[in-house]
Amino acid sequence: MLKIQTEQNTVKIVANLKWPSFRNVALDLEKVLSPHCDVSVHTYSDTALGGRVIVVDTIKDSTLKFIANRLKGSKVILYGPTEGHSIIDSDSRETARKIKIVAVSGFVKELLEDIGVPVAGIIPHGVDMSFREVDKEYEEKVKGIADGKLMMLTIAGNDVRKGIPELLEAYRLVEKAVPRSFLVLHSEPKTYFNEVEKKVKTRFCDPLELSASLGIERIWHTCSHGLLTPEQVNALYNCCCVYVSSSKSEGFGLPLIEAYRFDKPVIAVNAPPFNEIVEDGVTGSMFESNRIEWVNYRNSIRFKLHAYRPERLAEKMVSLLVNPGIRENISKKICEVKDKWDIRTVYPKILEYFQ
Repeated sequence: MLKIQTEQNTVKIVANLKWPSFRNVALDLEKVLSPHCDVSVHTYSDTALGGRVIVVDTIKDSTLKFIANRLKGSKVILYGPTEGHSIIDSDSRETARKIKIVAVSGFVKELLEDIGVPVAGIIPHGVDMSFREVDKEYEEKVKGIADGKLMMLTIAGNDVRKGIPELLEAYRLVEKAVPRSFLVLHSEPKTYFNEVEKKVKTRFCDPLELSASLGIERIWHTCSHGLLTPEQVNALYNCCCVYVSSSKSEGFGLPLIEAYRFDKPVIAVNAPPFNEIVEDGVTGSMFESNRIEWVNYRNSIRFKLHAYRPERLAEKMVSLLVNPGIRENISKKICEVKDKWDIRTVYPKILEYFQ
């Protein structure tokens, strides 16, 4: 029988620690909350009943069923994203009404309220802005591959919502327009590396095959998404001059503020939640979407995609690459405002939702 914990100064953080983004958020929460309470991080399988629990996961049917079945008697905050309309049954809706759901963006709050799921508040994701250590050996490798060119960086899986085909179509135009351009795509090949996901699906495109078919030459596919150390990922951000988000839907968009950590201008579609993070012309450059698409994913969520023409993304990429003065001004502004996204600024607020 599982031990029941009821101590008021104890907080348990539960997450799928095999999934990098949720693991990182859980560990950052632990770091920030530890001065305020006795905090520990757990996997789904080793979670004890009772006490105060923060579940870090996508707000979906299976997460709510876990809370209903495994966390009875606990005071639960569900903190996380959704990228569309979660498909949940009546029992899960009832569970959602009994706990506190904290969304990571206004976009997530709106999506959940659209389907009748109450949201207690919004706390955006944060990153440790002081963590700027880089793997010097890996950084030298990246610099050697980019060979002094104007390096742009995209970090993303290649789900349909990540916009990898649109990115490569856009970069095909950029490569012709800017001879010194270079793109680093930190993604994965067609089969995903994560062992949990690998059992149930493959990705929707093969970036290497697609870039070859488009005749793109100045590109490096790392093929190591989820496999690098944090210091190696930092090296990628440190080496680029522009971060490009090609994604058409996110619950938040952590790579955008990870790029801010290194004062890098960000390009993203002018739609929520991206425009909750990027101020056009101030901390980055935004391009317009031209339609909304809904995609049913495994009958668990209907993704809301802000679709766009690759030409619009290409225009913004070219504009920043050929205007170093604009890049410098944006970098200075990011340096002034980025602390608003620091974990020490945003994450302590989550304890208020236990009151």
